[in-house]
Amino acid sequence: MPMPTKGARLIWRERPGRPGDFAIRDTGVEISTGTGDRRQAEIQLAELIARKNRANGPVAADQMTVGDALTIYGEEHAQPWMHPSA
Repeated sequence: MPMPTKGARLIWRERPGRPGDFAIRDTGVEISTGTGDRRQAEIQLAELIARKNRANGPVAADQMTVGDALTIYGEEHAQPWMHPSA
């Protein structure tokens, strides 16, 4: 029986000749956060986990909150329409 996965987590990467940084390790894949600041890395980890846990495809109206709908709209539709100075 295979071992259960540990889930998404932060790891510290030492990099020869460059400053170290945090990366997100999730099911064998490392995603660079591009920062050595733990607080910023934790924010990126939380965003990744929120995206992973979001339902894909149609969702029943009683299963979705207004906040979920606004988040999806902002991520998928509003970005191209943002003001250039924003």
